[in-house]
Amino acid sequence: MVFSISMSDAIETSGGGNTIPPQAEHFNNLLTGAANSEVKLALTAILTSQPGQWFRGSEMFRELRDRQGNEPGWMPNDRGPAGLCTHSLVPAGLVAIQQVKAERKRAVPMFVANTDNPAIVAQGFAMSGALLEWSLDNLDVSVQLLGQTAKKGAYRTPELRYGILRLLTQHDIALSHPEITAALDNPDFVRTDVAKNVTALGKYGILDVTHFDAAQDATLEIVNPEYTHHVIKFADLKPETQTFYTALQQLWDAGKREIIFQDLASAVTALAPDTDLRVVRDYWLQGTAHAKNMPGLKVASRTMEIGKRSAATFHPEQRAVFSDFVNRLEAVRRDPASWPAYQRTAQEIIDDPLSMATLFSKAKHFSSQANIRTAPPTTMKNHIITMLQQNGAMNVNEIHAALSERPGKVVTKESVNFHVRKLTETGVLISEKHRNDPTKHKKLNYYALPEPGNDQA
Repeated sequence: MVFSISMSDAIETSGGGNTIPPQAEHFNNLLTGAANSEVKLALTAILTSQPGQWFRGSEMFRELRDRQGNEPGWMPNDRGPAGLCTHSLVPAGLVAIQQVKAERKRAVPMFVANTDNPAIVAQGFAMSGALLEWSLDNLDVSVQLLGQTAKKGAYRTPELRYGILRLLTQHDIALSHPEITAALDNPDFVRTDVAKNVTALGKYGILDVTHFDAAQDATLEIVNPEYTHHVIKFADLKPETQTFYTALQQLWDAGKREIIFQDLASAVTALAPDTDLRVVRDYWLQGTAHAKNMPGLKVASRTMEIGKRSAATFHPEQRAVFSDFVNRLEAVRRDPASWPAYQRTAQEIIDDPLSMATLFSKAKHFSSQANIRTAPPTTMKNHIITMLQQNGAMNVNEIHAALSERPGKVVTKESVNFHVRKLTETGVLISEKHRNDPTKHKKLNYYALPEPGNDQA
């Protein structure tokens, strides 16, 4: 099966013949520019619902504040909305910006729904309604799981994560990283990036990610199931060791001569249901690595195929939630007839103070940069660490862009560089040079948290 997010045919909007060209780029720009933040979605709905209305940054701030009623859930820095427009909504094609100079005053930026792209604006308005409603229906997860907008090499994180989520909704079985990479069928999504983002979604509790190693994936031969030792008696062994040998004997009695890890795990669990399978795994690895530690066992074969070492599927409680998430976005992407209903939903939500306050409270809860405007240096370092935990390796430009496009204090690249350098000097971060663009000679430093025993292969 090949997964592709390209559109095979041009589609008309419901309002008079405007067409969206047959590329995925417009949808992807909306996805990365607006879909990964409840605040950006609310701001999108406010601007696109008032075509032709120009807003200063302070006016957008008041819109977001006042629409939350008397008990706002969260109010980002007053410069936040202008920053979100500049760094996210304008590049997405949703919003136009113009410098306006009043008499005897300096020029200030003003923003308006981009009437040069009415189809994109209509689609963005619909997307805001679809996802804001989804966010209200599912308060324990956030659209922020799509990740930061900043481009990471050849891809933008929200595009890749949405591709992974969309693909996994189509499969009830776990898929390995190479299987996911092949099914996405996008040269920009390489396996290491897929692995990194699958792991990030696993940390959110959305995916169940299983890691194997080559030894655990081996087949062992039972040569002799009986315990023998010239000093230590069977009765003196630890209970879990006795269970291990008893399980081997039972497998032998059942006619098993070659076994895989699951055979042993099932036999041990049947004998002692409370046994920690990590202990069983340790015994198994001893058998594959050092036959002398496990008398009676030897390695019959070993699967060394790296591609089978990790696999992911939805956590059972999240499959329906994200099937709904994907279905909404696919309707916005493919079916303009669905847009008017989603646009009405968006209008109802931004006009309802309780809904807006709930969304902003949730946005604050899930935002690693929610309090950046008051963040002392220590907290600033924590924001960088949290961002790298969620997104994997990033360079200074990407970290700066991601911080800048979130609501809050303006952050300079010099400040980001200073904190990243200090974290690296103290061993909190590691640094490696990469050249993501083969046409450019210069390599950039990429920073990440060290991962002992890295099992993202």
